[in-house]
Amino acid sequence: MKNFIKHQQIKALFLFLVTSLVGMFSQAQDITGQWNGVLIAQGMDLRIIFHINKTNEGYSSTMDSPYQDLFGISVTTTMFDGSKLSMAISPGQSYEGEFKTDSIVGRFVQGVLSLPLTLKRVDSYARTSTIVSDQLARRDFYTQSNFFSILYTGRIPESYPNIIYSGSPFLHSAEFIQCDLSYNGNLYEKVFLNLNAHKEQLYILYVDETRVQRITELDPFLVDYFILKGEKFLYYHAPERNAIIPSGYYALLREGTMTVMRRTVKWYQESLNRVERKVIHSFLPRETYVLIHNEALYRLTGKKSLLTILHEHQKEMRKFIRNEHLRFNKPEHNPGDAYVRCVAFYETLINLN
Repeated sequence: MKNFIKHQQIKALFLFLVTSLVGMFSQAQDITGQWNGVLIAQGMDLRIIFHINKTNEGYSSTMDSPYQDLFGISVTTTMFDGSKLSMAISPGQSYEGEFKTDSIVGRFVQGVLSLPLTLKRVDSYARTSTIVSDQLARRDFYTQSNFFSILYTGRIPESYPNIIYSGSPFLHSAEFIQCDLSYNGNLYEKVFLNLNAHKEQLYILYVDETRVQRITELDPFLVDYFILKGEKFLYYHAPERNAIIPSGYYALLREGTMTVMRRTVKWYQESLNRVERKVIHSFLPRETYVLIHNEALYRLTGKKSLLTILHEHQKEMRKFIRNEHLRFNKPEHNPGDAYVRCVAFYETLINLN
């Protein structure tokens, strides 16, 4: 009798383990939910989001392209056999990938282009994209978007033409980055921002009260500062239209009695490739450096302009620049770092006297 009971217990345990493993396996093969990925084509990043749902007939899905302000694009067919995902989005546009538990590795096809695209599962983008510092700000963030909230200008960014660009109009990439933002005197922590360095517009990605992702432009006059990839930015408003120091978003490279700032603008340029007989569309960065000294703003255009502004201790400054091999004229020389080091050295000379 004891052996029979023991046998039944072992059998029950075995069945429990098999059932658990089957459940775990079935859960691992669940393809439903939100899947995010980034297409990279000639330096241009484009976020792609798929929403996959289970239906009686199989699967249905939609696609979002947030940076183009396109949401709910209907996917014609969605097929999943437990390991391979196939989606036909529109004529000439499709995605195929292999399911890897927490990711889908595949390729996005559009016409003759076939680009790698890895999708990562996201439980809810709203869970991370609307974290703010207090309940009042949270309510403002959710319920007063678009035209009514002081957070937004109400303008939706214009989409760029459907062209393959070299480089990106954004400061870093088209990817929204988690930042801290001080806006109209209120601190908003861990919001998703991106700086369009071509149009000099700061965008915020958020989820409205209907749980739809939206992108709007922040009013630059209400931006106190924001922290983007470890750099602090603020908006400088020039007193006149054709000022020597133009309006725009500036990164604070050094703060103190002498402050150094950098403004990066992405200029659009078209060039003709005569060999391939095609036009190349490019976004090229141009940097402007500014020094704030004794409450006056000076534009830095190289070593000569710096030494003209910091006219005291010329001999020591020239020797420092020469010994440190500092250069100011080309982006690859990192002129921002050179200006910061010179200003710091100049301050030590002043403090010694």
